[in-house]
Amino acid sequence: MEVIPAINCGDAECVKKHLEMLQDIPATWVHFDVSDGKFTPVKTWDAPERLVESLKLKVKSFQIEVHLMVERPEEYVGRWV
Repeated sequence: MEVIPAINCGDAECVKKHLEMLQDIPATWVHFDVSDGKFTPVKTWDAPERLVESLKLKVKSFQIEVHLMVERPEEYVGRWV
């Protein structure tokens, strides 16, 4: 069993901070919550490109999973894959 840390941020600085906190734990996966501000009241990442830029700041490599909490996932899934 593995606990997968989740990051629920809306900007690159927040992601950078949380990824730095994960460097010293044995996790191999990281989970990102994506919210559109419609399906959920909070808006986080709306563009995978912004997340990719933030991940360039990381030191440790993680496998990534993305949770799409959006009204029309069919409009998002292709961009996030």
